[in-house]
Amino acid sequence: MLRAGDPARHPERLSSGQRAVFALSDAVGQTVAGRGLYEYYEYGLSRTLGDELPAAARLIGAEKHAALFERANALFPRDEDGTLRVDPALEEDPNVRACLDDLSHEFFDLEREVGLVDCMLRFVCEHPDEF
Repeated sequence: MLRAGDPARHPERLSSGQRAVFALSDAVGQTVAGRGLYEYYEYGLSRTLGDELPAAARLIGAEKHAALFERANALFPRDEDGTLRVDPALEEDPNVRACLDDLSHEFFDLEREVGLVDCMLRFVCEHPDEF
């Protein structure tokens, strides 16, 4: 049984659907609260779950969001183990901020078209046994 705080500390305990909703919820929350994707990559769970966003979005049927997250993730180098290296890129490359700002505008346009929260809710309702 999961307890409050477990998903952030132990995402490996989540099913694939739970993990997708958890990762996407953090991305949406940080992006909307901070008014852009920069906020997510700076303060969200991007270091541990950022790589999962494209697949998570595809799992819930948000293909356009998946493509956008792929483009955002491509802005960052990777460690030897494949983990996104967000900190150096945000601090050292001003072009990354500009690209994230452009992608943020696309994100908010997509949200007006098809919201990720709506996609997540639909996914949860269609897969109740997973939740």
